[in-house]
Amino acid sequence: FFSGLSDEQAQKYYDLLSPESPQVVKEIIEYQVDVDLSKIQVPSLLIVGDQDTLCPKEQCLKLAQAIGADTEVFEGWGHNIALNPDWEKAARTITDWLAEKE
Repeated sequence: FFSGLSDEQAQKYYDLLSPESPQVVKEIIEYQVDVDLSKIQVPSLLIVGDQDTLCPKEQCLKLAQAIGADTEVFEGWGHNIALNPDWEKAARTITDWLAEKE
């Protein structure tokens, strides 16, 4: 879950989780909602960490193809892209992508 972070950084963020946090993650994973992918008709960008264990790269790429989304895969990154020490790379990717869509 904290891929790409040092043990010290991961512990820092782990300590911020509430006692309910593991239950929330469990419910998100277990209780899926069916979505009609054909109804997604807006420009989309999927940011993918190739070390993400919650949303594996292969599943993300499959979803991106199904909805016609652009993708950016960050090698060595996990699920918590905003916590990655190089988070500004993801932010630039998003702002650049948005600028292209204007």
